[in-house]
Amino acid sequence: MQTYRNPPWSLVIQVVLLSIMALIAVSIAIHPGDTGDPGTAPGYIACGSVIAALFLFMIVALLASRLVVSAEGISWRSVVRTRSIAWDDIQDVVVVPASSVGPWYSPAVKTDGRLVRINSVIGPRRYAEGVVAAVVAARAAGQHTGVGAKPA
Repeated sequence: MQTYRNPPWSLVIQVVLLSIMALIAVSIAIHPGDTGDPGTAPGYIACGSVIAALFLFMIVALLASRLVVSAEGISWRSVVRTRSIAWDDIQDVVVVPASSVGPWYSPAVKTDGRLVRINSVIGPRRYAEGVVAAVVAARAAGQHTGVGAKPA
C-alpha cells in the first residue's frame, strides 16, 4: 500500500496561508473595540469564530486529503468524501489539468468510459506524472499477481 499527497512545499504554503487567515478571523472575534467602546460586539465574536472554524476545517481537510494505492485498487479522500475504485474497473490512468487556476495537474482514472479526476493530489505536471506512473506500476503488479481480481 502506498500513499500520495500534494507536494510537501505546497502543503506547507497552504497550511501557513490558512493559518494566517484563521488568526485574522480570531483577531476579529477578540477585537477590544475603540477607546470608549464597552468591548467586543457579539456580532464580531460570532462572525470571527465562524470564520476561524471554517479555516481550521479547511486545514484539517487539506491535511487529510490523500490517494491510497493498494492491492485491491485505489481510494482517495478529498475534504469529507472518500471514493474507491477496484483495479478491474479502471481502464486507464492519465494526467489531466486540475480544476484550479494555474499550471497544476492531477491524476485521473478512466472507468466505464468516463474520466474521474482525483482532486486529492494536485501539483506540477512532473509530480502528477510521477504519481500516475506509480499507480500504473501498482496496477500492473496487482494484475500480474492476480491480487484484487474479481472471481470468475
